[in-house]
Order: sequence, then C-alpha cells, then structure tokens
Amino acid sequence: MTGGVTVVIAGFLAACLLAGSAWALAYVRASALKPRIQRVAAPMADDGDAPGLEIAQSVFRTERKRAWLWDRIEAWYPLLQGPRAVGITGGVAAGVGAGLWAVMRLILQVPGGPWLTLGILGGMAASVYGTLVWLQAREAKKFTQQFPDVVDQIAQLSRTGIPPLEALSNVVQDVPPPVQGVLEAVCNGLGAGLDADRTMKTVAARVRIPEFTLFCAVLKLQRKAGGGVSEALGNLTGTLRERRKIALKAHSSTAQTRLTLIVLILLPIVVLAMQKFTAPETVDILFNTPNGLFVLRVGIGLIALGVGVAYLLIARGTR
Repeated sequence: MTGGVTVVIAGFLAACLLAGSAWALAYVRASALKPRIQRVAAPMADDGDAPGLEIAQSVFRTERKRAWLWDRIEAWYPLLQGPRAVGITGGVAAGVGAGLWAVMRLILQVPGGPWLTLGILGGMAASVYGTLVWLQAREAKKFTQQFPDVVDQIAQLSRTGIPPLEALSNVVQDVPPPVQGVLEAVCNGLGAGLDADRTMKTVAARVRIPEFTLFCAVLKLQRKAGGGVSEALGNLTGTLRERRKIALKAHSSTAQTRLTLIVLILLPIVVLAMQKFTAPETVDILFNTPNGLFVLRVGIGLIALGVGVAYLLIARGTR
C-alpha cells in the first residue's frame, strides 16, 4: 500500500511541477515582452528617459534553448504546443495513477509490492501516450475541418492576380489555429529566404497531414507546369471537402462500436450496484473470498481487453 501511495503522490507532484513550470515560463516571457516593446518604442517617441535605453543590446535577446521534452513532443505531435501538452498529460497521468491505485488496492485488493507499482506506472505511461494521441487527433480533425475554407480564400485571392504564396501570407493572420501555426511555419521559411518547394516539403513532412501534403503538391506542380492556379486550388478545395465528408461517414459508421464500448464499461458496474442492494451476499463473495477476487480480476482484465480491441477496430475503421 505504501509503495502505491508513494507512486501516486510522486506522479501527482511531478505533474503539478511540470504544469507550474510551463505556466511560470510563459508568464516570465509575457512579463519580459512589455519593457522590451517600450524600449523599442521609446526612440520613436523621442523619449530619452526610457529605462535601460542606453543598453541597446537589451532590446534584443538570443533565442534560449527550449526544454528537450517540449521539443520532442512537438516533433512527434507537431500540432501540439509542448508546454500545454505537458501540463494536460501530467494532470491526466496523475488522475489515472490515483484511480488505478484505488481500483487495484481497494477493490481488487492487490497486495503492495513491485507488481502494484509496475501496474500503476504502466497505466500512467499508457495514459500519457493516449492523451497525446488524442490531443493530436483532435487538432488534426480541426485542421481538416478548417483547411478547405482556407484554401478557398487563397484561391479567391489568386483569381485577382495575387501569387498563391503571397495570398497565403495575406490570409495567415485571419485563420484560426491549428491551421495558422502550419501556415506561419511556411511563411517564416519563405521570409528567411528559403526555397518555396523545399519549405513546403519540410513543413508537410513535419506536420504529416494528407490535406496539407496535397496542397503543397498542387502548388509545386503549378509552379513547375504553370497554368491557372486558381482553378487548381478550386479543384483541391472540392477534393478536400469530399475527403472531409468521407471522414464524417466513417466516424458515423463506428458510432455503434463506440456505444458498445460505453455499454461494455458501464454494464458490469450497474449490475454489481443493483446486485449489492438486492442480494448483497453474492457481491460479498467477490470481494471477501480468494476465488471471488480471482474471478473479479479476470473479469476486469477481459473488459479491458475488449475495450482495447474495440478501440483498435474504431481506429482502423476511421483511417
């Protein structure tokens, strides 16, 4: 029991520390921005008494190295922001660890020791991975919903004679995230003087979203072959909207499986609760005898296995 409590408390404190560090770093950066802007604006306003104005280099700062963990998360899950993702996953992991300890120690009565600790740590690690995958999938879903409208805006600007890459720079400030972050990466590469094809290829390889890869391929082919880019982007918009419809149909086709998952999880709990009121002696056998505990553990393990298999089927059906 002591080992499980220690693991849960350590996980909770680690999650709080990570979330607090992310918030503190964001606050410090936001607080440092205001005086820096004042120093830049002071010469324009002929304000010679601006604090720290004599140190010209204090206006500019070198880019600090970011935390390795945040960079890894943003590399593996490119639509996420490292600090925010660390805070969310840390909180989820702490909650899962506490829940697993309560279930394994209080309900299943697993004796304290290495198996209890490994079970809790494994569940926390799985919850971190699952949360990151879920957050990435949620942002990717937002991207696929918003991107056809963005491509339509670029196509409309292209019809007026504006080059597509310049049109992309014009709309980047008006689009919502996560599309905005991806387009800003393209604009930053172009602003740094990089080749347009190489920049779009690099961003597409990092983001790994088929819709954006199609967009980059259309622009690349248009730049090489010429022709009306507005018509090509218009056709691409129709293709992206059709892909979105197909994804929605696939999502709706798995609704029965998701409902089965919910019933599979809730039904044993409801049955045990009703059995506790109608025939409590039958429920006591499960918790107070070795054979009952064995059956209870096997039953929960089979339910977890069924939920995992159903989740894999849903993920495969929605690809």
